[in-house]
Amino acid sequence: MKSSAQLKFFTLIELLIVISVIGIIISISFVSFSNVRQKGRDTKRIADIKLIQKSLEDYYRDEGLYPAALTPGQSLVGSSSTITYTQIIPQNPTPRNDGACPNNEYVYETAATGTSYKIEFCLSEPTAQLTAGSKCATPQGILNESCNPILPITSNLKLWLKADSGIVKDGGDLISEWDDSSDNANDATQSDPAKQPLWVSNQLNGKPVVRFSHGSNLYTSLTTPDITLGQRTEFMVIKRNGDSPDTYHSIMVSANPPYYQLYAYNSNEFFQSYIDGGVNHNLTFLTSYQIIDRVVSENHVDFYQNGIAGDSGTPVTGLSGQPIIIGAWLTYALNGDIAELIIYDYAMNDTERGQIEDYLNIKYNLY
Repeated sequence: MKSSAQLKFFTLIELLIVISVIGIIISISFVSFSNVRQKGRDTKRIADIKLIQKSLEDYYRDEGLYPAALTPGQSLVGSSSTITYTQIIPQNPTPRNDGACPNNEYVYETAATGTSYKIEFCLSEPTAQLTAGSKCATPQGILNESCNPILPITSNLKLWLKADSGIVKDGGDLISEWDDSSDNANDATQSDPAKQPLWVSNQLNGKPVVRFSHGSNLYTSLTTPDITLGQRTEFMVIKRNGDSPDTYHSIMVSANPPYYQLYAYNSNEFFQSYIDGGVNHNLTFLTSYQIIDRVVSENHVDFYQNGIAGDSGTPVTGLSGQPIIIGAWLTYALNGDIAELIIYDYAMNDTERGQIEDYLNIKYNLY
């Protein structure tokens, strides 16, 4: 039998050390387990979105349009039939605010035409070749960017007007100033209330637009300071609301001769350019929102509508130190809406032009 002198006990310090080590092990295990669960939620989010996309394509095949609304937790049933495409639309697993993600459900939005959609969701960590952050699912697949994308090219940006930013208006939503979102301070202004365009909220897939020729204000316009442009690339999200008050819509024109202009006649509604001569692009100015591009290079002018090329022309020239008038020239007024206008001071190649088209299409969900 051992004597009490032979028995050894832990000292208080040794006990504290043991308890600390056990606590560290437990903490590490908990963090590791939490990370595994978080990764599992990200994996499920991607699986959910792919399942929703499959159901949407089945719906589109039968109905010819995507559903106007989609509510997680409910079923997806045909609009002209009783076919159930998804018994329960998946919900974003909780906690939803993993990492830097917001505490949001999956957000579905359909294009005004019903021929496209986008679903906003968020990943807390890189998963399945996608980076962390907001992602956008479209009929073309899952894009590694937000449904509210960032303008991908900002170098050589000369003018950037967007209806969701930089609007100075009165209580009746009449616009006196449309601030340039580039770094050039080429703000477009109108001091005459009778000629001020109207800011209209929630018009293009939840986003605002600037409306020209509204109510009794038929000849509304905004004018920039002097802008010098030689070769250039212009983008616009625009629609026609009806005939111009005069014979043609003056969409954009230089303030001084020879009045380099983008316009469309009431008679045929074809987009046309006047750049030291007229060029008919043979693309119709639509009454639905569209993306138009115009590329002015050294030897020709090219025009695109929703990615489709129109007829090009050869007469070109630069614009030296002149204001640009948007919306009207004299009584030749645009009767329509503009959501965004972007101008670069060089002729973009097809790859660059496609990047800006993609940015606008994702932002406004047009086609």
